[in-house]
Amino acid sequence: MWTALRERHYRLINPVEARVLALVAQGYNAQEAARLMDVTPATVRRHVAEVCHRVFETTEIPQERDKLRVWIAPHLTCCIPLVHEMIENDRRTV
Repeated sequence: MWTALRERHYRLINPVEARVLALVAQGYNAQEAARLMDVTPATVRRHVAEVCHRVFETTEIPQERDKLRVWIAPHLTCCIPLVHEMIENDRRTV
């Protein structure tokens, strides 16, 4: 059971990765996220790839951003609350 939980839940996301995940969850592409974070699109893509590498094994979903979008929703409250908080803060400022 512990192995199954570890495979499905990911808790070691740093604040920068959380910001990238929050922007991905809200539908921003790499260029838009990079502009908001004041980094290059390549940096955003690298963060997405690194998180995907740690979170996923082979899946049927081809694009990394799409994989994350599918994964983020059920994990917002249980293992990535910082991402949830960032999304809620973004919604309040819009």
